Amino acid sequence: MTDSPLSTAGGASEVVLSLLPEHMNTWDVAHGGVTMTLADVALAMAARSLAGDGVGVVTVEMKVNFMEPGRGELRATARVLHRSTTMAYCEGEIRDSEGHFVAKALGTFKYHAPPCRGPRCDASASAQRPVGETRSQRQLGTRATTEQAAHPQPKETIDMPQINRQFVLASRPQGAVTPGNFRLVETPLADGEIRVRNHYLSLDPYMRGRMNDSKSYAPPQSLDEVMIGGTVGEVVESKNPKFAAGDKVVAMFGWQEYGTSNGAGVQKVDDTHVPLSAYLGAVGMPGVTGWYGLNRIIAPKAGETVVVSAASGAVGSVVGQLAKLAGARAVGIAGGEEKCRYVVETLGFDACVDYKAGNLYQDLKAATPDGVDGCFENVGGEVLDATLARMNPFGRIAVCGYIAGYDGQPVPLRHPSLILTQRLLVQGFIVSEHMDVWPEALKQLGTLVAQKKLKYRESIAQGLDAAPEAFIGLLKGRNFGKQLVKLI
Repeated sequence: MTDSPLSTAGGASEVVLSLLPEHMNTWDVAHGGVTMTLADVALAMAARSLAGDGVGVVTVEMKVNFMEPGRGELRATARVLHRSTTMAYCEGEIRDSEGHFVAKALGTFKYHAPPCRGPRCDASASAQRPVGETRSQRQLGTRATTEQAAHPQPKETIDMPQINRQFVLASRPQGAVTPGNFRLVETPLADGEIRVRNHYLSLDPYMRGRMNDSKSYAPPQSLDEVMIGGTVGEVVESKNPKFAAGDKVVAMFGWQEYGTSNGAGVQKVDDTHVPLSAYLGAVGMPGVTGWYGLNRIIAPKAGETVVVSAASGAVGSVVGQLAKLAGARAVGIAGGEEKCRYVVETLGFDACVDYKAGNLYQDLKAATPDGVDGCFENVGGEVLDATLARMNPFGRIAVCGYIAGYDGQPVPLRHPSLILTQRLLVQGFIVSEHMDVWPEALKQLGTLVAQKKLKYRESIAQGLDAAPEAFIGLLKGRNFGKQLVKLI
């Protein structure tokens, strides 16, 4: 097993290690047997190329998210994102020998002056040595020890002459969205009280409506401005006493790698028991959307039947599971056998109708022998027509989305008179207009996710560059669960 640096120029480094399959993602450094990962090595090399030979100790505090076990030859690359005279903030990426993505990692590096050499300095060097530091750590720059982590040094404000990558709306769609409606730009990082490195970007159907220049519940997305979107990430710099570097936060920073803010609209979150990405899904806006529509509009009673369209999606999956917890019967509508199997077998719905099978109304009729008391509508079109025809008197329909009409084409109801004859309540809603319920909803949703009583699934695109195609796929139903873009 060997390692060979290929490049350490300009604060970037690349190493290649040939690993035996049994070594998986870690290997033992010969000096002292300190366990390191490939990302440790690449990040440490990047930090050292920045600091120069005069550096004595590189303390690494990092998190690595491995997607799958490493095998064969793995290639790790790293670059320095921000730097000062004593600190660096780096990110690394690992790919296999065929170029397939394996993992990304973040590292915060603290540089210390080299130990004093010679007899006169032995006592002083020993006294200044960080608690728990080993010889191999001084030589190689490995992770912080347990004792160092227990007594962290005060965080330093890092000088960040860094470029931000963003997607802006280049043009308004004429029909279906195309990649040409977006433009990738690079801009200098803006000044602000806090700076956040976004880890995940949320892609949601509502964004399609914002791309139109038409009357709606919110102003349209401005041309040549960053696309709107929810994000979750980590504070990397703060001048605001309410936030510290390392805090995990949710915000609406949009389609970009970094966000800056005075703190308004930025909410700290705890990822101890709830994964960070879930704050954009089941424990975020989609989850609260499902919670509100079910509990405040449909308000199901035990034994009633609730139909949920787009049942395998971020919102629909929450609605059905909450309906089951309320004692109702949950029937989903989804596209494809695989999604319907997931809705029933994993999410616990009582039944699921595959609208792509070509027999929507008859299949829905068979799945709802006692009719439908509540409908959570995400799609519209023929899906809503089929459900409307099954509604019981005094049924409640919560209209959350209308994907069938997002490209601008008219989608009229076939039998609107049923609203009158069945005395139905049909109510559209925008979850951001009901902020008073968010604390209650988020508390319940977070508890259920932490207890693994609320299940969810994610479709994750890798890198900001993948956002436009992932968004187009979302509108076409190609995603499976919550659609996210992993930015780091």
